[in-house]
Amino acid sequence: MSSLPDRPRPGRRRVSYNRRAGVASPGGYRLLAIPTTFLSILILITTVLPPSVARDIQVPYQEYDSLQLRRLARRGEIAIDRGAPPPRPTLRQRQENADPFGSTVAPLATPTSEQEGSTAASSTTTPASESEVSAMASATDIDSAISIQSTLVVTPTNTMSANATSTGNATSSIETASATAGPPSALPSPFDTSLGDNFTAQGCPNFFNAFLNNATFRDCHPTSLLLQNSHSFFRISRSLVSLSQALDASCKPSLAQCSPLMASLASQLMQDSNCGQDYRNQNSLVVQAHAGLVSYEPLYRATCLRDRATGNYCFADAITNTSNLSDSYPYYTALGTILPAAARPTCDECLQGTMEIFAGYATNRDQPVSKTYISTAQQINMGCGPEFVNTTVPVGTVSNSAVKQGTVTEASALLAFVLGLIVACVAF
Repeated sequence: MSSLPDRPRPGRRRVSYNRRAGVASPGGYRLLAIPTTFLSILILITTVLPPSVARDIQVPYQEYDSLQLRRLARRGEIAIDRGAPPPRPTLRQRQENADPFGSTVAPLATPTSEQEGSTAASSTTTPASESEVSAMASATDIDSAISIQSTLVVTPTNTMSANATSTGNATSSIETASATAGPPSALPSPFDTSLGDNFTAQGCPNFFNAFLNNATFRDCHPTSLLLQNSHSFFRISRSLVSLSQALDASCKPSLAQCSPLMASLASQLMQDSNCGQDYRNQNSLVVQAHAGLVSYEPLYRATCLRDRATGNYCFADAITNTSNLSDSYPYYTALGTILPAAARPTCDECLQGTMEIFAGYATNRDQPVSKTYISTAQQINMGCGPEFVNTTVPVGTVSNSAVKQGTVTEASALLAFVLGLIVACVAF
């Protein structure tokens, strides 16, 4: 009786051993297996592959994109512009001798003959539009952009390098140069905004335009007319340097040159053919103009007063003193403005000198300060002491006519005295 072959138990599979490969193959089939050593070597080679080799293998995405675009164009889904591509923007070359820290600003470079030729060639082939120009400007490197922008807003390199400090920051050096070595700012002018049309007759605005355009008036730079009616003065009042430059121009002409002109303009302003009716109607523009013309002399002396300790203009220090805004208020009292009740100006030598000047003009009833001096002096003494400024000034006791008459009388007496001395010397 022949024996039956052994059957595998249920749930198990026959496994035959592949002696050549050294592995077991299911179902009795021999499979060629990959040695583990070859796999390890392949992984090692892939791991240590040089990055340069990896970078050299690039996917031609541009060709792929162009193929896709051509397929879409054949389908009619898109339209392709067959014209010549626009010229690529030319980057400006860096300045060879430029400071890397930006302490100096190089002027705009003059294009060489080669650059001019290339520019002319590009302009003849394809005219540059505004969008292309903006693209070229945006493509300029950062150093060139800083150089161009700085050259437009500050002085040339030789002037700025003498004043700017090398701080390692381009922005700070540019700001320092523009504040110290820049050209003097435009001087402020009175009534630099629209005069409006709130006048009873056309003669009044005509009179304003006439004296504002007068060359002698403009040379005087009257500060008294800037305090209330000058937008440009308000703008420069935040800078001590700009304000000092404006005061230099205002204090340069003499009182003998400008004071008679201001007095004459104040008198002409009151004529009915000019602004007399508007003054009686209390037109604010006309009233303020009259006060500025009349108070030219006291405000000239007060605003040109200097601090002996610092050499600065007392008025400039008062206007720019952000720690005590009340320091500027006494100057406006010369225009007839009442000192605010809460104002406490700094008790210093400048305030004493200013109030002493105003005290000399407060006796003239035609001066606006005659109506505000006593109350201002009393309020100042409340914070600075009872003897800080004079509060016993006989305000409003004389007029302009009396002052002129007194001046003529004194001159006549002096002339008579000199003639008497001459006669006595001849007789002797």
